[in-house]
Amino acid sequence: MSSHHVIRDEQEPPIFVLDENFDIDVLNELLGWAPLLYVEASLYKWFQARNVKVDGIILLNDIDDTDYEGITKYYLSTLKDSLLELVMQVINNKPFTAFNLFCNEAQGREVVEESRIGPEKYLPFTLFIGGKKTIVTFKNKLAKWFPAGQRIIVDQNRVTISPKVELNGDSYEVKEEGTYTFTAEELPLVIEEF
Repeated sequence: MSSHHVIRDEQEPPIFVLDENFDIDVLNELLGWAPLLYVEASLYKWFQARNVKVDGIILLNDIDDTDYEGITKYYLSTLKDSLLELVMQVINNKPFTAFNLFCNEAQGREVVEESRIGPEKYLPFTLFIGGKKTIVTFKNKLAKWFPAGQRIIVDQNRVTISPKVELNGDSYEVKEEGTYTFTAEELPLVIEEF
C-alpha cells in the first residue's frame, strides 16, 4: 500500500482568479491540490472549456443575469467596492487559513493597501500578478526557503532579513539557497518574489 496525501474539502487555500493574464503553470500546480476555485465572470467559459470545476463566480462590474449552471455569484458592488472584503465574505465561516489571488497590478495594490488598515481582520494571502508572487502575512516573523538567485522586495524601513542578503537597487538578491527569516515592525509583512 502506498502513502498518499488525502485532500479534504476546504483543506487547501481557495483560489480567486480575477485577471486573464495569469501564469497557467502556477495555476495548474495549485489546482492539483483541488482547492475551491472562484473566477471573474468573463473567465468562466475559459475554465469551463478546459473542464475545470468552478465553485463561484466573482462579478467585479455590473449585475450579470447569466446562468452559470447553478454556481453562486458574488458581487463586488454590494460590498462598497472592496475587493479584499469581497474575498473575505466569500470564504467567511469556512476553515481556511489563507487564500491565493491571481489579479492585476491595480487590484494587487488595492488589496495590500487595504490589508494594512485592519490586519487583524484578514487571512494571510498570496498574490500572483503575471510572473510575480507576493506573500502577505499578518505575523511579524516569517521563515521561508529561497533558491540562489531569487530576487525579493520588502519595505526596507519596516522589514529586516536574516541572514543578511545583498541589496541590489530596490530589491534583494539571495546569493545562497537556504531559509531566510523576515521580521516586520508593522503588519502586514509583505514579501514580493520574482
